Amino acid sequence: MRRKQTVLFITLLLLGSLAFVSMSRPSSEVDSVHPDDTTGEGPPITDTDKDKIPDLHEQMYSVDRNITLDDVVYTISGLDYENASDNESDFDNDGLNSLEEYCWPYDLEHCFVDRKSLTGIPPELTESGMREFLDPRLAEMDYLMVTRYGCVCGKPVRKMNPWLGNVTALTR
Repeated sequence: MRRKQTVLFITLLLLGSLAFVSMSRPSSEVDSVHPDDTTGEGPPITDTDKDKIPDLHEQMYSVDRNITLDDVVYTISGLDYENASDNESDFDNDGLNSLEEYCWPYDLEHCFVDRKSLTGIPPELTESGMREFLDPRLAEMDYLMVTRYGCVCGKPVRKMNPWLGNVTALTR
């Protein structure tokens, strides 16, 4: 009887330790966890469709937006991280294509050469305290952002979609 109890106890102990080990994370040395202290190149950026817009950014703006005008529903397409042609599209019809909206406030000439940080306006300069980007689905929001923070691209940005009327062009 005692022998069976010992075998059962050891078996349970082994199974318990295996379960504990499988739940613990693998560890490796980390020089720093603060982003400003990193050395070398930035983190790897995935771009499945190779359109120069990172997958994370495309996924952030992937959901289609519906707007209703005079009982007609218009759908403004979101970005697709598997569709390379969406970087040339201007779904919100504001005069900037999706790649230009991703690069904002940089122009395409400097976005991939001179840029040393993320695109968009850094959190310390925004009213919300969060990094702000141009939304490739919302022309109205783009107009407000460019009005507030400016744009180095020199292209006109339309305030609203032409089918909504009240179009205002802004060039900064």
